[in-house]
Amino acid sequence: MPRVSKAQRDKLAEIRERFKVAVDADRENRQDALEDIKFVYEPGEQWTTNSRTDRGDRPTYEFNKVRVTVKRIVNDMRSNRPAGKVRGVEENDKDTAEIYEGLIRNIWNHSDGDTVIDQAAEYQVAGRMADSSI
Repeated sequence: MPRVSKAQRDKLAEIRERFKVAVDADRENRQDALEDIKFVYEPGEQWTTNSRTDRGDRPTYEFNKVRVTVKRIVNDMRSNRPAGKVRGVEENDKDTAEIYEGLIRNIWNHSDGDTVIDQAAEYQVAGRMADSSI
């Protein structure tokens, strides 16, 4: 096992501390987003436990209009996908730019980038839908 110098240990300790600060600072946002995602996708989550208890035996119907709105927004995002374009600065750079663009497109296709972007869009939109006024 390789030895770790004191400078490396100090750097790792600093990195861990900064990570902890970042996670703690964003904890409430993440918790709110998870609650919103449950509200959109999980049946029964549109009623709080207290509301359900207060209603007793009365039915707790759900008409999930938010999910339809999330799907509409995500489909709009799918139809307007972001794409990068590699351009050469000088005349001789055009061939190199084409090669880079081909490599990027190949990596994107093999990594199933569209699916990743679509899933991220669903979490992004659903994570703030329940609190929004859409």
